[in-house]
Amino acid sequence: MNMNKYVKSLIKKYKNPSIIGEKSIEEVIDYLKQKFIIKDITQNISDIEMKICRFNIMHSLDGENISSEDIKFHAYRVEDSTASKEYYQEMDDEEKIYVYIDEASGYIESNCSGLFTELALYKGISQYDYDNNTDKLIEYLTHCKDWEEGSRREEIQ
Repeated sequence: MNMNKYVKSLIKKYKNPSIIGEKSIEEVIDYLKQKFIIKDITQNISDIEMKICRFNIMHSLDGENISSEDIKFHAYRVEDSTASKEYYQEMDDEEKIYVYIDEASGYIESNCSGLFTELALYKGISQYDYDNNTDKLIEYLTHCKDWEEGSRREEIQ
């Protein structure tokens, strides 16, 4: 991999063995359910929204080897509560927080950047990606940088 200065700086600052250990998407969903009050809204997603999500999944780093038929998609709305208050401060007045997850690929998306970063960090990184400095590792290290630069200092476990 031909690394530019930015990527080299990410690796130097954030790559360490403690980040190895990718959690399953089921563990990520359980984390989301335990930490926040969420509502499964998968059945309420319109056909056009579903097409957009399928496209995003299939064109993401997580979904590069997945077919549309394999996607097992879930959509959640994070309710405004004490646990989610910090994230709702990022949103416009009446805007709700949504999280989209595909079980087959491990794809995660949210309209709240802080929550997306938290979930991506919680998910972790595989040994393979760590050892081979893959694009997934670089994306993960970028999340580490975003987290450090943000106001959230709570340790993710």
